[in-house]
Amino acid sequence: GLGARRSGSASRRKALAVYVIMILLAVPIWWKATEVYRAYLPFDSLPETAAVTADLVLEHESADLVAFIRLGQEILSGML
Repeated sequence: GLGARRSGSASRRKALAVYVIMILLAVPIWWKATEVYRAYLPFDSLPETAAVTADLVLEHESADLVAFIRLGQEILSGML
C-alpha cells in the first residue's frame, strides 16, 4: 500500500542522490586526470636553437638540401 509507495519513492531519491554525487565527484577528477600537460617552452631562445641545429646540418649536406632547409627556415620565421 502506501508504505511501499513511500519507500519506493525514497529509494529512487536516494539512488538519484548517489548518481548526482558520483557525477559531481567524478567529473572534476576525470577532467584533471585527462588534461594534457603543457610544458613551458622558452620562445625567446627557440629561433636561436633552430639556427644552430640548421647550421650543423648545413655543414654536412648537399646544396639542394641546404636550399630546402633555408626555405623552411624562412617560412617558419614568417610565422613567428
